Amino acid sequence: MAATTRAQSARSTSASVQNGSNGVKNELRSRTKATKGSGARRRSPDASSASAPKQSGVASFIVEHQIKLSLFILQALFSLYFMFPASRPTLSKFFRLSYFDRTTGEYGKGMEDWYLVGFWVIVFTFLRASAIEYLFFPFARKNGIRTHKALVRFAEQAWLLLYYTFFWTLGMHLYHNSKYWLDLKAMWTDYPVRQLDGVFKWYYLVQTAFWLQQIFVINIEERRKDHIQMYTHHIVTSLLLMGSYGFHCSQVGNVILCLMDVVDILLPAAKMLKYLGYQTICDIMFGLFMVVWFIGRHVFYMMVCWSIHYDIPKVVRFGRYPPGQKDPIPMDQIKTVPIHELLLKPFWYNVNDTYWTPGVRDIFLGLLLFLQVITIIWFFMICRVAAKVLKGGEADDSRSDNEDDGEEEEEDDETWEDKENAAHISKKEHEMNVLLDRISKEGVLRSVNSGCGGVVSGGNLSAGPIS
Repeated sequence: MAATTRAQSARSTSASVQNGSNGVKNELRSRTKATKGSGARRRSPDASSASAPKQSGVASFIVEHQIKLSLFILQALFSLYFMFPASRPTLSKFFRLSYFDRTTGEYGKGMEDWYLVGFWVIVFTFLRASAIEYLFFPFARKNGIRTHKALVRFAEQAWLLLYYTFFWTLGMHLYHNSKYWLDLKAMWTDYPVRQLDGVFKWYYLVQTAFWLQQIFVINIEERRKDHIQMYTHHIVTSLLLMGSYGFHCSQVGNVILCLMDVVDILLPAAKMLKYLGYQTICDIMFGLFMVVWFIGRHVFYMMVCWSIHYDIPKVVRFGRYPPGQKDPIPMDQIKTVPIHELLLKPFWYNVNDTYWTPGVRDIFLGLLLFLQVITIIWFFMICRVAAKVLKGGEADDSRSDNEDDGEEEEEDDETWEDKENAAHISKKEHEMNVLLDRISKEGVLRSVNSGCGGVVSGGNLSAGPIS
């Protein structure tokens, strides 16, 4: 009778401990869910780690430390400049325009211009990362944007809006005060334009630096659905900027940049309105963006391409333009030049000794038409978004905002800290499960053993003598 009572007591103790074990497990699970649900309100990504989770190695290191790295390089350049006067003739090339001509008050061109381009690549890296982390992220959080994806996208669009607003305004000022304002044929009348106004030269070189920095950015940060298209677009744009500068036809570059940059003001503005929750204004802005895109990038842009094809043979004489001469040596009086020397001469051999031939013109025209193909593909995708809006949906850029559709949408409501917390809690839950199982096995069996006089052996209960 006593043995029976002790056995019942042991079974009751075992059930009690097991219930306690289940209760602790349930509590841990509920805390895990609560952490996932509230983590987005506690922390958002910064500029250094915004795209880091899908990168590794050198790229990840650069992304996480791009503010410090770029600032270190800039500080090193300025420190060396002020501390070592002997280095100033060389280091000053990073900070100011080269080849100033006192007789004309304008600036020539040469290989030393690329010091300034490299300097501004570093400056843009610092400005972009700093603005995203210390300006745009706080603004986005203050206005209710919480998820990782939305914060990063909003900050990136804000940076583009800031950049393009400034440089489109400056570019339009230069274009409006030029000889070729609303006269495409006039872009070629003064060819070759070997000297530039200081503001124009700075504008053109800094724009080139921006596009080179864009190539750097898209290759170190998280890759998106349209990575190949964007990478190709940035390379071709950079080649056109460098080529038009080296071959002394930067006027056409100014016109094309004005046509392109205005679109890149409206699209970031529309996206930012969407993330801020102003969907109606976003849809209106998106409609304006479509109209400006079509007129600027498919009408006026093709007019510029037609001018390159039609006006150049009538205005510009093909041949070799030696340094200091406006009149070329005709094509039939110059020897055949290897293609690599023909294309690289303005950059490597002598920037003022230029060969302007039908082949060079066709290369420029081919690259511009290649960009037109890319923009047509993008415009088709934009039209699909417009059709969605007309059917009652919302305007959303389909080119890059929906990359990694399945995976990205699942990640949308969790910050990276949430995932770390969830993994940490899962580990703790597993450890607690092991501990509770041990308690339920060892603790209960000891109570049964002490109450019934049994012997625990190998985790099994065997009957012993009953007293």
